[in-house]
Amino acid sequence: MKKANFTHWLLYGWAMAFGLFAVQTAQAQCPVGQSEITITFGSGSWNSEIGWELVNVTTNTAELCQSPGNFTPNTSITHCVTDGDDYEFRAYDSFGDGWNGATVAIAATEDGSVNGCSSPPSGTILAPYIPSGGGFSNSCGSGVPSGGTYDLAAAFTIGCPDCTVIPPADIVVNNDPGQCGAFVQVPDPTLAGTGCAGSYSNPVQLTAGPVPYNFSGGSLAPTPITISGATADAVSDVSITLDFNGDHGSQTFEQAQLVGPDGSVVLLTNSATGGDCSDKSVTATVSAATWNGWVTTYGSSFDFTFEPQPGNTGINPFVCTNTLNLTIDYFTNFVPFTNTYNGGQNASDYYPVGTTQVCYQTLDNLGLLAEGCFTVTV
Repeated sequence: MKKANFTHWLLYGWAMAFGLFAVQTAQAQCPVGQSEITITFGSGSWNSEIGWELVNVTTNTAELCQSPGNFTPNTSITHCVTDGDDYEFRAYDSFGDGWNGATVAIAATEDGSVNGCSSPPSGTILAPYIPSGGGFSNSCGSGVPSGGTYDLAAAFTIGCPDCTVIPPADIVVNNDPGQCGAFVQVPDPTLAGTGCAGSYSNPVQLTAGPVPYNFSGGSLAPTPITISGATADAVSDVSITLDFNGDHGSQTFEQAQLVGPDGSVVLLTNSATGGDCSDKSVTATVSAATWNGWVTTYGSSFDFTFEPQPGNTGINPFVCTNTLNLTIDYFTNFVPFTNTYNGGQNASDYYPVGTTQVCYQTLDNLGLLAEGCFTVTV
């Protein structure tokens, strides 16, 4: 078990200089009654305008914050939140035009051992997200939330999942005659607790590319990339990953954006790390409702467009690969539980000779993972 002597420093004097109200060490997970989260930031084109607060809504306290001018991109912060309290991550931008490619992601990273959780409260709270809108955060040093205008990027509550997955007992069988394995009948798990919500299943992955950049007048021109086989039955957020290689070293005049079929900006390239001609990747999400609406309106095959951000005229052919690939991932079903062996509900299947660990998994009502594991030995 990791050390539990978490130290929480309230650096009032230093906070005014560095824009952090509450800073904590990353050397240990949290004491009883608290759980660890990790907040990760990417970089954008106007980092100096960015501010943010992590607000404990239950106590009306800004437990963490950075004000415009003190934002630290490409960093991660760990923090202990109080179990059962409601939290909000509020994103500000002093100019009012959003984070311009900078991203924030939040994960629950507590292993659960200190709190005696039967399942660790771990999982994604907020996938990498580019906040929009404006507002000015000034809570740093006071602990009083700024209020006003902000983008509510995430609202969440953390604690031990109120859901226990009780797996079947370990299974030992002989191999089928003449086979290096056996088809094994596996019982379903038992779900205990009032907070078992279910699990996503039936994954769909769509890919397109590589597609070469279009150039006009020595600079990047709008480049369509076509996705085919789309279905209007997503039940989860839809993950959109852009892999690309081009002349994107400058944050001010060499950045691009991916535009959806309806003309909305899906993602910006600013948060990708690396210099000119390096392989880069950016992931963003759209809601199931947005995706299903696109498919209903534009059909099963439609174009995204890779184009320069306004004013970014310096993306030239250079000596780069100048290609892009697009990957779309989503789920089309939500069931009580799934298993890690075949991805379906029931784990009955053909198993090879040897010992295979299988875990039944579900999400609790906080959106966190609960699982119970067993082994199948042939």
